[in-house]
Amino acid sequence: MSTIDMPHPAAKHGALITIDCRGCTTMWSPMAQTMLGYAPQQVIGRSLNTLLATPAPTFWTQKTEAEWAGTLAFNLPHGHTRHLFAQACCIGMPDREEFWLIYIEPAAAGTECVFLIPGSE
Repeated sequence: MSTIDMPHPAAKHGALITIDCRGCTTMWSPMAQTMLGYAPQQVIGRSLNTLLATPAPTFWTQKTEAEWAGTLAFNLPHGHTRHLFAQACCIGMPDREEFWLIYIEPAAAGTECVFLIPGSE
């Protein structure tokens, strides 16, 4: 297998999601559906906050960071919660509003992320 034929690591282990600057889901990969149990038509246009079991990080609304990494807890369709490691990157384009590309994968055991709420420090 040549390097050109090799699948991207996200294809096996993680998923890609995009959200707009308001936090609304704009892209939901097939692996996101596999990992979280929601079909794209259930989440596209919906705030990603509504799928989270914990307070959402404010990286996409505060615009103080261009990159973010931590653990997100997602509510699954049948009442369970799944903790996933997430990396997010803000992408700006000349003729389009900026958006966030989020890569998620299973979190390592015992990993926890504390989200700071503005004014609580």
